[in-house]
Amino acid sequence: MRTPVLLSALLTSLMATSQVVQSVTNGPWNLPSTWDCACVPGPGQTVVVAHSVEILGPIQLMHPQVIVIAGAEITMSFPEAVTIATDLLNDGHILMIGTVLMIGQFTNNNFAEFIGELVSDGTIINGTGALIQVEGDLTNHFQMQGSGFVCVTDSVVNTGSISGTLDLCDQSNTAQQPPFIDSNT
Repeated sequence: MRTPVLLSALLTSLMATSQVVQSVTNGPWNLPSTWDCACVPGPGQTVVVAHSVEILGPIQLMHPQVIVIAGAEITMSFPEAVTIATDLLNDGHILMIGTVLMIGQFTNNNFAEFIGELVSDGTIINGTGALIQVEGDLTNHFQMQGSGFVCVTDSVVNTGSISGTLDLCDQSNTAQQPPFIDSNT
């Protein structure tokens, strides 16, 4: 009787403490030599980006956590489909081009650029003095909070909540009174 209970406790403990994989050089996300494990980080691994790491194709970030440290970055050169189903913490720089679907929690403490469409079904938390620049459309279905700035060049659609002292700048707004966003339901 004790064996199944101990096995269950051991499996739960192992699942709660995921392996951490860190970049060791600038390079593509899908190149094993970019990472200290000499592998491409898998969904069960926490990822620490400590260099300039480039996404070269469609990707689903389904890791327990992805951390971009100060001075590091995740970049893209071509439009792709990106799904972020993780806890993404940005203390560096993020540049994503294409259609980005945010399902997890995105905490931005520095500078994040999205060129194309950013759709959030998760939580976006922006830190004091941090900037999220969306050169395209932003759709928020769940929660945006914090402070700092979110600047959008095209349309902003909000069906979720926006809270805190977040300065939302919709450069194409059609509203005549605050909040100055295209559609706020």
